[in-house]
Amino acid sequence: MDLRLERDIAGMFDAQQTLMARIADLTDEEVLLPSRLPDWTVGHVLTHIARNGDSFAWRLEGSARGEVVDQYPGGADRRAADIEAGARTSAELFADLVTVHERLDVAVGCMQGDAWDAVTRDLGGTLRPARDLPVRRWREVEVHHVDLGLGYEITDWPDEFVERSCPQRSPVSGPASPESPTSTPRPGWPGCSAGSRRPGCPNCCRSDSDPSGAGKLRP
Repeated sequence: MDLRLERDIAGMFDAQQTLMARIADLTDEEVLLPSRLPDWTVGHVLTHIARNGDSFAWRLEGSARGEVVDQYPGGADRRAADIEAGARTSAELFADLVTVHERLDVAVGCMQGDAWDAVTRDLGGTLRPARDLPVRRWREVEVHHVDLGLGYEITDWPDEFVERSCPQRSPVSGPASPESPTSTPRPGWPGCSAGSRRPGCPNCCRSDSDPSGAGKLRP
């Protein structure tokens, strides 16, 4: 396993642990609060994070067997239905995420040798090597942690994540490159400004759910 993949896996697991610490004391009332995503409560976002984790574990499990599987069995309709079922108690949501993270841990441990080079397929049909999945999961957790609206902001993102996900940025405040202007931050994202010392911001970040980067993510 190469160093970058090791760092992506570590970043993914660290992001999940940070999220779990944030929601450990979440109340049933807070689960029903609006998130920063249109029409989604905090419970909806947490359910999406869980089902997204299942989908990544599913793809890794397929790669370990030498199979190419769909990211979400049942496609987009099943995925949407699973997210809409997210109005659950805080304890149920927390337990769900614990189970998902344990499944991901096992799935990563089963990846041996060339399995990381096996082809996987995402929701839109894009084929990519399994080694791309940990950083994409890392990105999903970090971005949606902010979307929860529970006090975690993009200014809390680890430098390693920003440098990995937004390589266009320099870690020093200054003019942006023509490919990644800092003058037009995404609407509604807290802590994002032209003078930020962060090496990146959501302008240049992408996820499986928003490859264009336009607008706030709602995978």
